[in-house]
Amino acid sequence: MNTPNEDSVKMGQIWFDTVNKEPIQLEHFFPCMGVSGYNGDLSNENEILRFEDLRVATEEEVEQFKMIREDWKIADGDDS
Repeated sequence: MNTPNEDSVKMGQIWFDTVNKEPIQLEHFFPCMGVSGYNGDLSNENEILRFEDLRVATEEEVEQFKMIREDWKIADGDDS
């Protein structure tokens, strides 16, 4: 399954946002609406995305998210 639905998404998973063309980590679930999450540098936090605007992230996209997130943490001094 490439497109998520209410039963297939779990918060914390990394999916690919087809609107903004980037991997995101899911943070909030809105029944019948979609989800929100954030990209690696938190620049799109709290944007609600419809389920049909997401697809499963590839391994390469997951790694891309992790690298962007790590770079952001270093640049921002975030030690979480």
